[in-house]
Amino acid sequence: MTGRIAVSACAVAMAGMLGGCGGDAPKAPKPEPLPVTVIKAEKKDIPDLRRFPGSTQAIMEATLIARITGFLEERLFEEGMDVAADEICFVIEQPPYEAAVLSAEGAVEQAEAAVELARLDFERNDPLADSGAISAQELDQYATDLQSAEGKLLAARADLLQAEINLSYTEVRAPFAGRIGERFVDVGNLVGADGGTRDLASIVQLDPMRVVFEPAGSQVADFLAVWPKNEISVSITLPESSGTRTYEGKLDLVNNVAGSSTSTFVARAQFSNTDLRVVPGLAADVVVDLGMQKDQIVVPEVAIQVDPQSVYVWTVSAGKLVRTPVKAGTQWKGLRVITGIKAGTQVVGSTPIPLELRTGREVAPTTETLDKFMKQTSAKVEASKKGPGNHAGVSPTAKATSHDPAAGRPHSGDRK
Repeated sequence: MTGRIAVSACAVAMAGMLGGCGGDAPKAPKPEPLPVTVIKAEKKDIPDLRRFPGSTQAIMEATLIARITGFLEERLFEEGMDVAADEICFVIEQPPYEAAVLSAEGAVEQAEAAVELARLDFERNDPLADSGAISAQELDQYATDLQSAEGKLLAARADLLQAEINLSYTEVRAPFAGRIGERFVDVGNLVGADGGTRDLASIVQLDPMRVVFEPAGSQVADFLAVWPKNEISVSITLPESSGTRTYEGKLDLVNNVAGSSTSTFVARAQFSNTDLRVVPGLAADVVVDLGMQKDQIVVPEVAIQVDPQSVYVWTVSAGKLVRTPVKAGTQWKGLRVITGIKAGTQVVGSTPIPLELRTGREVAPTTETLDKFMKQTSAKVEASKKGPGNHAGVSPTAKATSHDPAAGRPHSGDRK
């Protein structure tokens, strides 16, 4: 009897436990709203700055060549030095060409004498034809002889001119003032078209200098809307061992065709290089100022997020996060022009827990003005520069958004 009571008690206990398992599970605690700093997107007038990679180019560049054949006798410059316009750089052996000039001069004198004799013969016989002492046919022969002699004189003078030109080619001169590079041939070598080396050295004009770059074809209308009727400023930044150096120039070309394979067009700017520290062929960072963009929607650069497929910002609506796709444009002083949201939209600028950002997450926003947020961000950057072992740099987000993931080319950048 006692055993049955024990079994029944156990069965009741088990039924109670099973009944408990079939009840509602305890609910997980609701997460606290995520603290975030939000900034209202604003309309501002922003400089229309376009950034491109470019390369420096000489305005004038030439290769000194041997235009006649002969042995190179002299080199009258130091490689890598500046030369003046019309300065003699090379001398090719001159005696053969001097002899050709003398020969041509002699031929001219002979031709001049023949013309004089023919003229005298014609003048003596002209009256005789009137009296019938000679026939008209004989007079015609005297006239023809005179014309032939005059023709030979012209040909002799042409030969003399060519001989003098060839003699002048023995002195290879700089076509303009510039810097001459390494020689391509040594003294004593045969130069010229007939079995010799034609190229002798190269010379470039260094001041002023050009920079060439290739914007996307989609931007040509923006360029042509302001150029050439306006003077367009261009900043050219080049790397140096101690940092960078920036030159200010002016846009001087928007090409009239675009490349069919690249869909880009050639643009060019000219800048002063009075210190002669820039040479052709250097990589440069080019920023073109196309004026002002009126009433652009801007947000802090740090608010923009990027993944392989899109560019977006986190906005706040009814206390919850919304992932909002945008198109990023011009950068300027830590701000970024975007399209896809309206002025007044609350955009997340920062949060202590970035990994908690997801669509629908409730937030506890702290609203700041755009100007105040930018000042605080600048102060933090300056403080990081002064901290031990810290180096100021561009955030991963800013680096990622400095290139349009769809087009794969740089957007415009901060003004230097």
